[in-house]
Amino acid sequence: MRDGERTLLTHAGANTTFADHLDGAFDELADYLTRARFLHVTSFLDDRSPGRLRALLTAVKAKRPQTLISLDPGHVWCTNRTADIDGILRLADFLLVNRREFEALGDLPGNAVTVVKQPSGTRWHGPGGDGFRPQKPLPTAEIGDATGAGDVFAAGLLTELCRDPTRLGPGCDLGMHLAREKLRRAV
Repeated sequence: MRDGERTLLTHAGANTTFADHLDGAFDELADYLTRARFLHVTSFLDDRSPGRLRALLTAVKAKRPQTLISLDPGHVWCTNRTADIDGILRLADFLLVNRREFEALGDLPGNAVTVVKQPSGTRWHGPGGDGFRPQKPLPTAEIGDATGAGDVFAAGLLTELCRDPTRLGPGCDLGMHLAREKLRRAV
């Protein structure tokens, strides 16, 4: 934990074969992904994957523009942006970040709805307007383990957005409810 938020510990080489996998199965993956209404993407921590992922997502959007992309760029992509990362940010329809990541991003390329998770609630900004869903932060004594709480939040939010992409408020509510339950459990 750093400043009340989880920090990702990484290991060198964890994603070394991902870009090769994308290259080896590019057309098959693009065709497969065009069958999805919604894709959720997270960051990769090697130097080659952002470019290959950008190419793949660009191909998906070209074949099926109505496919919605949700992106959780994580701290590393927010603080070490490249042309490929900015390209992925431009492709995103929904951007999921915490307060620190939002501040690190600064100017955002594209028109994504940006959902900012913070202890006091969830705020969103985007072409359809802004909103806020407040919540009372959990006392530190009630937090068993923060690992995965952001992923659980994303699952709740995306459940509602898959039903109807305008259901940001109910999605944030469900995501926060699930994240709070996850935070209370020690794993």
